[in-house]
Amino acid sequence: MINIENIHYSCGDDYCDSPAPGSRAFSNWDFIETLSKATGYKNISVTIETGGKKYILPLLELKALGLYPLAFSLPLGLYGGIDVSEAELYIELMKHIKKFLGSAIVLQNPFDTVLPQINLSSLFRAYTHVVEFGNATYEDVFKTIFDAKLRNQIRKGEKSNLTIREGNDEDIINAFYELYILTNKRWGERHTKYSIDFFTAFAGKPYFEIKLSLFEGKVVSAIVLLKLSGQYLYWFGALNKDYGEYCPNHFLLSRTIREAIETRAEFFNFGASGKLIDVKKFKESFGAKEISYDIYFMGNPITRYALATIMRRQ
Repeated sequence: MINIENIHYSCGDDYCDSPAPGSRAFSNWDFIETLSKATGYKNISVTIETGGKKYILPLLELKALGLYPLAFSLPLGLYGGIDVSEAELYIELMKHIKKFLGSAIVLQNPFDTVLPQINLSSLFRAYTHVVEFGNATYEDVFKTIFDAKLRNQIRKGEKSNLTIREGNDEDIINAFYELYILTNKRWGERHTKYSIDFFTAFAGKPYFEIKLSLFEGKVVSAIVLLKLSGQYLYWFGALNKDYGEYCPNHFLLSRTIREAIETRAEFFNFGASGKLIDVKKFKESFGAKEISYDIYFMGNPITRYALATIMRRQ
């Protein structure tokens, strides 16, 4: 048993006092608040104090099955959890947080080595793709990690008179979104999953950036990045297939990875690919390694079963 000195809904001051390690990249108050605004999910992050130390669990509240409140750390391919090095302390903190919230909790974090040790039920097995840089230069990565076909495609992109535009204002968000709509239509989607308002919520944020590649002034590929705690997350992408022969995506991502290395980022996270095998192969051509991890659940077994069934079908 541990003695809880204080437990409350988090505020900005809690986050300012607690710098986040790389495995807690999204434990950033402004980011959590902005994500809450973008999604409409309530920020219910919790701060808990014991033994003179403060622990924070970033959380957004979703409605499971459209009915039941569910605390998620974190949704949309992001990850949360508590910065704790001991499994026993981790589970004790989680029990107190669950009691404080009075709702079920979902946890996911591919970079947390302690979370798998606390014996929570698994909802679903997920994965992401990551390129770790170590002390490598871009030239090292280009020659030894990128595959031969990719190197040729990057060279082709460099010779195709492509230009790059980057930023985080509403103009570039609108330019990205037009291509995002086109990409979704190519995938057979009648409607985009995320509205323009979702993206404009991040306008001007220092950790949010859109990069576009242009051919003769026309936007032909785009990526949306999150840059937090020494890592780059490739969050969204879009591509005009009509210009695929110029290799705009290969060119754009190679330039982004070069930037990540030069700014001494720890790694580049390509994110998950769902059931899109070609997308998975594309990421692996950059040397990205698959990292599998469980999405964990604390709560009612019936809710867990229903939620797991839905997630496996997606």
